[in-house]
Amino acid sequence: MDESESYFTKMADDLVEYSQFDTELADGIRWIDVLARKKGISFYDQLYEILYTHEINEKARRWMDEK
Repeated sequence: MDESESYFTKMADDLVEYSQFDTELADGIRWIDVLARKKGISFYDQLYEILYTHEINEKARRWMDEK
């Protein structure tokens, strides 16, 4: 595992650990886990997909606002 993958995995693990103190975050973690299981992919892959899609959508929205 390279350094960026290790960092991402640790960040995700920290979110899961912190979710015990935040019910809304815990609900989101469970939702991501359900999606991952339905797709047959790992929790980490699903989280990455969601974050990546969000970033792409934000960049597209900013680009459209500039036009």
